[in-house]
Amino acid sequence: MPDATDLRTARPSDARRLCIFRRALHAQSCHLNALPHEIDARWLATRRILAAAQRSERSLFLIALVDGKVAAELQLRGNAYHRTAHDKRLALGVLKAYRGRGIGSALLEQAITWAKTQSETRRITLGVHSTNVAALALYTRAGFVEEGRRRGAIAPLRPQEPYRDEVMMAYSLEPKSE
Repeated sequence: MPDATDLRTARPSDARRLCIFRRALHAQSCHLNALPHEIDARWLATRRILAAAQRSERSLFLIALVDGKVAAELQLRGNAYHRTAHDKRLALGVLKAYRGRGIGSALLEQAITWAKTQSETRRITLGVHSTNVAALALYTRAGFVEEGRRRGAIAPLRPQEPYRDEVMMAYSLEPKSE
C-alpha cells in the first residue's frame, strides 16, 4: 500500500469528498447496483449519516485517503432490530486507479478486527456481483464463504447482456467447533 494512504474512520467533515468519491466510483464500475445518476450526492445528508455513525456502536464507516482524496470506502452497518443485530452488512468500493494496491484488503482487515470487538456481532454479510472476480477473490482470501446466490438479481447495463447473479457471502465470527 502506498505510504501516502491514510486509513481511518470517516468523519462528518469528509462528507463532500465522500460524495465526489461515490459519484466517481459509480461512474467507473459495472459491478455496483446503483447507476451514477441514482447516487445521492447531497453532502449535507451524507454529513448527517456520518455523524450518526460516529455515535453508533453498531456501524463503522472507513475511508482510505490517498494524497487527501478518498480512494476507497468501507461501510459495515449494523441493524437496529434485536433479532438481526448480530449480522453486520458490508459494502466496499475502491476507485479503479487504486485497485491492486492492497487498500481494499487493509480496509477489510480493519473492519473484521473492529467487528471482533463488538460483543453482539456474530457475522458479516455482503452481496457481490458474480462477474466481479477480483472482489470474489478478495472476500474469499479474507475468509468469507458463499452462502447462496440470488439468480438473475442484477440487471444488465446493455439489453444484449445477460442478467447476473448476486453472490451472497458471509464471514463468521463464531468460534470454530472442533
